Amino acid sequence: MSWNTGLVSLPQMVFAVSTALAASCASSGPKDTLPGAAPIPLATTTSGSVGDEEAGDEAAGDEAAPTTKNEPHAALLAELEQHLASANWQAVDLAKRLGGDAWPAVEAAAQQPEFRTRQIAMACAGALGTSRALPLLIAGLGDPHRNVSIAAASQLSLSPPPGAQAELVRSLGACEEDVICALLVRGLGRLPGERSIAAVLDAAQRSDALLDVARLALSKLGDKDALRSQRALLKNRSAAIRYQALVDTRYIANATLIVAAKPLLQDTAPVVSIGTPYNEQHRRVCDQAVDTLVVLLQLEPSFAVAAETIYSDEQRREVARLAR
Repeated sequence: MSWNTGLVSLPQMVFAVSTALAASCASSGPKDTLPGAAPIPLATTTSGSVGDEEAGDEAAGDEAAPTTKNEPHAALLAELEQHLASANWQAVDLAKRLGGDAWPAVEAAAQQPEFRTRQIAMACAGALGTSRALPLLIAGLGDPHRNVSIAAASQLSLSPPPGAQAELVRSLGACEEDVICALLVRGLGRLPGERSIAAVLDAAQRSDALLDVARLALSKLGDKDALRSQRALLKNRSAAIRYQALVDTRYIANATLIVAAKPLLQDTAPVVSIGTPYNEQHRRVCDQAVDTLVVLLQLEPSFAVAAETIYSDEQRREVARLAR
């Protein structure tokens, strides 16, 4: 199969969908940092001192009453249920704090008539990320509201739950909507094995619209032809294509692509307009190279790395030194 090395259109479509979903919760939920980056992990536990309370009960010699150490936990569960009922995206962070105890509320929310509540339940399931998330997310793919099915597919693309391969293969085989199919393909790219490769190839043969995202998934799965094509995009004459290839390299996370990305720290071609119409600036290929290399190589530069940042020459030189 030959891969199209032109400007990738479907990944941009997927990125646009993800951006739209993020924008829908921007007023109450956390914002992404870097383009394509996974959400920043939040604390998964709460802390509090109960030693004095337990000592007090022991000293009193009375039969132990319900301890106050459980009251904050119960309050968090009630708050989670309230956030889900009101379709508040803060429910996602709260579910992560509660961990496994959040599941009953999340599973109940996935059955509610309000589509926004079901949509947030999909995000909560993805954030919790255990095998218990799998049946909920697979069911979400068939939700009658498109926002919910895209939310479910997005979570499966970002972090497939344990044991997800067989279900993703089956779901992709039955998938008819390109945006959903593309997200499932990306999810299978995270699950090594011949079953994933075969399913991705089959999807690409069924729909030309999936060729580009299939190349990304196959590259992540180690296919040599797909990787060769992806490396060529990093050297394409179009700055926009080189920029997008760097974004895609973060998903693929292949060592050969990381090596090919390093020279782009010197690529100052402008690509993305940022700022205001009265103070417009342009993010360059080299700025995305900084983002990609810092994330994939887990570098710790002396400066903050963030979306829409235009890095100085010295900052780029620092990343180049750290990336050697």
